[in-house]
Amino acid sequence: MGGRPHAHIAGDGPGAAYWWKATATHQGPIDPPGIPATGKQLEFDGVDIHEYRDGKIAELRIIVNMNDIAIQLGMVPDPGSTAEKIMVGMHKLRSRLTRS
Repeated sequence: MGGRPHAHIAGDGPGAAYWWKATATHQGPIDPPGIPATGKQLEFDGVDIHEYRDGKIAELRIIVNMNDIAIQLGMVPDPGSTAEKIMVGMHKLRSRLTRS
């Protein structure tokens, strides 16, 4: 994990959130949706949300920006690119056709 995590302690109960950035090599499948290993270097961020009971982690939620990963793996076009504009236009057209 690159960089130092940023901790935020909950003011309304026993909990904390940690924002972090990571670099990784895509060496195994991502399931779902079943993306095979590409060997590509990835950079992404995420948040770990901790809830504590009796001094231990009782619940842990890990949230990762999968859109950034999908862009880096070539599954989703870059923001603002021609491909993204075409994809958005097709989605709008489909929405209009299904409402008719």
